[in-house]
Amino acid sequence: MPEGYSVFLCDPDGYTIASSKVEPTWTGVQLELPTVPFRGMLRVYDENGVLLSSLGAMDMYGGDLYLYGTDLRVLWKDKELSLSEETYLGTMYDNTIQVQLELYNPSKNKQAEQITMGILKYLEEFGYEWADLSHDDGTDHPQGDYMQQLPMGTLPPEGRMKFWMKVERKNEHFGIKPLHFILDITHI
Repeated sequence: MPEGYSVFLCDPDGYTIASSKVEPTWTGVQLELPTVPFRGMLRVYDENGVLLSSLGAMDMYGGDLYLYGTDLRVLWKDKELSLSEETYLGTMYDNTIQVQLELYNPSKNKQAEQITMGILKYLEEFGYEWADLSHDDGTDHPQGDYMQQLPMGTLPPEGRMKFWMKVERKNEHFGIKPLHFILDITHI
């Protein structure tokens, strides 16, 4: 998480039990549970006190690690891909779906550096599809080979960067469900 963000440990009714703020040169916080197990919620606030995320109520046992996602957004046709539901990208023609997506940095003052975009299979399901990523060549076409890890460099505040995703049917199997994929974005 960015410096200045705060995490609150709350009881199931939302009352604060403990809190901690991300300190300079750190990327997270550590909170002690009052009991083990502890049934409660976690809430993440930005440096201005705006609630960004809430998780729970759930049982926590200590030693748990919770990750807060990136501020970067992936857009398709100027709309953000769903963070909690599937996104239907269209019909497969000639055993392929190819879509242009855009990586967007909504921050007004922080650039994202050393960005890597990866595409991961959701769960360990067996299916007949696979997906890869490619850079955009600047003329709205894929550039070069598709790959599973795509180095994306730096994205300035409010910057946008186009890239491509290709989903392919690898072989003719019937009765096997299609795979679901997750875009995994890392940066500093």
